[in-house]
Amino acid sequence: MKILASFITITGLVCSTFVNAALLNINPQSVEAEAWTILDTQSGQTIAEYNSHAQRAPASMTKMMVAYIALKELKAGHIKKEEIITATPVVQVVQWDESQMYLKQGEQISIDQLLAGLIVMSANDAAVTLAERISGSVPAFVARMNQEAQALGMKDTHFANPPGITMPDHFSSAHDMAILGQAVTSQTPEYMHYSVMPSFSYNQHFHHATNLVLKSDPSVDGLKTGFTKAAGYNLALTAHRPSAIVESPDRRLIVVVMGAKSAVKRAEIAHKLLNLGYAYTRRRSCDQRQTINR
Repeated sequence: MKILASFITITGLVCSTFVNAALLNINPQSVEAEAWTILDTQSGQTIAEYNSHAQRAPASMTKMMVAYIALKELKAGHIKKEEIITATPVVQVVQWDESQMYLKQGEQISIDQLLAGLIVMSANDAAVTLAERISGSVPAFVARMNQEAQALGMKDTHFANPPGITMPDHFSSAHDMAILGQAVTSQTPEYMHYSVMPSFSYNQHFHHATNLVLKSDPSVDGLKTGFTKAAGYNLALTAHRPSAIVESPDRRLIVVVMGAKSAVKRAEIAHKLLNLGYAYTRRRSCDQRQTINR
């Protein structure tokens, strides 16, 4: 594993400090994932990472971008949560074995229900329905996804579809998914209203949230799981915990794990990395530029 840099330079009134940097020298062999990263959202600093720029299949973590765009549109007043839309033939592109709400052509559903289905159920039909409503067509929405990714500085990413179906030109990285997570939590915090839901049901289909850490850690409030055979088990995890610093009373970290071997493993790995991030990095006031030598 590598820490992002041998020397980390941080400027500002609040900075990140490694309490015990030696303990962050995690052996990659002990972390059963193909790639991972820990991001401090306040400073924008990567605390630790492994293979974080490797381009991999993001699977349903892709839906974070769909939700991000939808919630930006909602914030701008272009759509409303209570708006009822009619499902079009676009829902028929969703295959029987994909995660879905089982929407049928002509069925009426609210934007609010679609967002819950997208984030909690990881519904592919919700993803394409929102895409079509916002941009007029799925291809136009995919173009918007890539524009937003470029604007956020997601240089390892190219999207080819809204649900996260495996395709040669659909890829991202742990680093970029963490950047997206940071944008989601800071710019569209309404996302966490959905991502903390323990379950959601629609059309008599009941679905438990697939983020297993929600059950064991009340500070965790997101973000998104993902799985395909090509991707393995992915998880973007975030928590909001108290800080000792008066000027910055709360602290949010984001962990992204890609290519774990099972749903249980991705939860265990991400939670372990999250706890390491909180345990070995603290917030303190700085009066001047500080260079931290690990």
